Amino acid sequence: MKNTIKLILIVTVVLLSCHKNYVIEHFTNPDDTLHLLIPLYSFPTDNNSEYWQEVADAGKKIPIAVVWGMGDTSDSPIYEQWMSKLRKSPYIRLYAYIATNDGQANINQVKDEVRYYASHFDIDGIFFDEVNHSTSKLAYYKELIRFTRNFKAVKKVILNSPYCQPWFADSTGADIVLIFENRFRYWKDFDKDSYSGLKTNTKAVIIHHVLLSSNMINLVNECVGENIGYIFITDKEYDKLPGYWQLLVNTVSSVNDGE
Repeated sequence: MKNTIKLILIVTVVLLSCHKNYVIEHFTNPDDTLHLLIPLYSFPTDNNSEYWQEVADAGKKIPIAVVWGMGDTSDSPIYEQWMSKLRKSPYIRLYAYIATNDGQANINQVKDEVRYYASHFDIDGIFFDEVNHSTSKLAYYKELIRFTRNFKAVKKVILNSPYCQPWFADSTGADIVLIFENRFRYWKDFDKDSYSGLKTNTKAVIIHHVLLSSNMINLVNECVGENIGYIFITDKEYDKLPGYWQLLVNTVSSVNDGE
């Protein structure tokens, strides 16, 4: 085991050295910090609890926003056990997942979900998924966020609203808006400049199917250059961590350390 860990560390150092021109990028504002935003949608069974442990270990090194809770299993004792483990990591913040069905979900039922998570779990915020960013739904989400802030447990609210207009992101009252969630091949055509007026700590992106670690490092660097404060880059979907997980963690750490 010691030899394996040593080998991983050596490989990580070598890879970072090969890409040192990318990881030295840092925010122009020294107060800005790069976070990982991880959709931890796998259930922590014996078969995949290792992923939860890896996130917990990384949370001792870099800031991570963990999104959890999918359906009826959210109140499982196993979930509570692993949430407790994640909570012991000083840089992890926990966000409960709630779907809004493109603004079609009954708002009172969504409020009941908010009340349930905020009252029964040790969370830091709410992650609203399937957000409809049309003008007609602005009042719906503003009301949800207003209601959500009534609970002391809720420190921040995240909206998943890819490709939303900047005015929508700025008008809802959300703390963080996920402005891009898509495959790597669509990233180059994404209009990043249109969000330049939003603050660094309010913008998030998730880029998946990034197969090469070199592309991952390039994307981290680009996100920092675009002043995007929350990211997740992976080579697959969300049931597992990317194959270059440790390199991703170390790259984020290097960005925050200004290395």
